[in-house]
Amino acid sequence: MTITPLQESLFAAFAPHSAIMDFDFNYDPAFGPIGEAFMAEFGSKAPNTTGGNPAPRVGHSISRIKTETGKITTFDSNKTGLLQLQREAAV
Repeated sequence: MTITPLQESLFAAFAPHSAIMDFDFNYDPAFGPIGEAFMAEFGSKAPNTTGGNPAPRVGHSISRIKTETGKITTFDSNKTGLLQLQREAAV
């Protein structure tokens, strides 16, 4: 018996250190197209998690993915960093 490896195809690709933490699909037609995916990106804590290298504009956002095409767009983003600072202060 031979084992055939599964053929994998990449549906969508994110930048290194995006840190995808969760995802969900839209089920409400009033919100937008049914079945679109939403990914929560935590992002990096550069330079601590990137070997000293900067990782500007990576993560800290919610991305919308069109399931028909795999196209990724930014749905919302945290440009202030305030939530991250609040979480660090609480720890």
